[in-house]
Amino acid sequence: MKYLFSLLFCILLLISCGKDDAKIASEPELIWSSLLKGDTLAASINPIIYGNIALHTQIIVGEPYTPFIAFDKNTGERLWTWSDFSGDYESIGSASTGVVHKDNIFVFSTGIRVYAIDLSTGQTLWRTWDDNLLGDGDMTSCGDLIFHIELKSDRSEYYLKVANIHTGNWETIYTTIADDDYIPLFDPPTYYIDDSGDTLLYFTNNRYNFQLQKGHPELICYNLTQREIVYGKDISSPTYGYGIFRPPLIYNGKIYLHVGPVVYCYSIETKQEIWSTRLDDNVGSISFILEEDRLYVGIEGMNPQLYALNPETGRQIWKIKSSGTSSKMQYYNGVIYFNGGGNGLLHALNAQTGEYIWQYSSPDLKHNSGAWFDSAISIDKATGRIYTSNYLNALCFEAM
Repeated sequence: MKYLFSLLFCILLLISCGKDDAKIASEPELIWSSLLKGDTLAASINPIIYGNIALHTQIIVGEPYTPFIAFDKNTGERLWTWSDFSGDYESIGSASTGVVHKDNIFVFSTGIRVYAIDLSTGQTLWRTWDDNLLGDGDMTSCGDLIFHIELKSDRSEYYLKVANIHTGNWETIYTTIADDDYIPLFDPPTYYIDDSGDTLLYFTNNRYNFQLQKGHPELICYNLTQREIVYGKDISSPTYGYGIFRPPLIYNGKIYLHVGPVVYCYSIETKQEIWSTRLDDNVGSISFILEEDRLYVGIEGMNPQLYALNPETGRQIWKIKSSGTSSKMQYYNGVIYFNGGGNGLLHALNAQTGEYIWQYSSPDLKHNSGAWFDSAISIDKATGRIYTSNYLNALCFEAM
């Protein structure tokens, strides 16, 4: 394990070389900046923007807990801090996602327990756990319902669970077990309301054989209204090193999936493949969004790229060199924003042309050489502001 950690550190260090070579054409306007945790470097999840709150975390390697910090999204004033964990060494990963509900409820998973917080006060509403199971860090929702993945510690069984966000009373609606040494790997579902009014859940089981390093992914459709499986469809035959890296996207009666270097499009009505497009690299999707009739896919690898595809045909519209270990993409007003882990810059590019508008270096590097932009970024589309962090501060910028 120490060897793997050292190897990963070296790879990230090599990717990050050349940060000083980046050219900055212009820069966004800084609205406010607030410390996350003194002079200690701390990462954050993608900020949760709701009401007047910008919610960040303090993720510090080696510390037992990951507190949440609520800032006033307009001024950067610290409103409250939450650290009401039940167990030792509980934290939320920087790539994890929670669920925000219209009744000021934020629900998240530490992988051990699930918590619900009142966003207006920072008080704990409920917490749940199963001593015999682990949990996934990502969650999705549909109205008052929240979805969560739990699994046995040996990964032999996975469970898709649903609960009402107000109570946290979980019900298992789908179970799968390891088969032929292929271990199930779930992502939480994406929902779709069909013509009859039934709620359909689409999710992926990235069955993976770690010994062979092969993935055998399948797409599953579950009718939540009728509580029955509609179908399970193999997406591809077992393929070396490839798997599903993001939950499916649904748009205009179609389902979009990214498996290794290939993007697939299926018809919801016919359940058949409409098109598939192979991209240039094969490490996997870091971000996958659909905006303004375009499918944007960011991929990792030795030559990270960002693609724009036509969602009807899969035809490539443009591609541009990206940054390794990047954040998820955010879209606003014709511009795509993301933080680049490879160069530590905040990027803005024209969504129509793929041309960079600016690549902005963290303003706090003059105070701390480690204060590059991290993988946390969100956009408040109501105000047109960018919320991010740089291991030292939570920051708010004016979007274009």
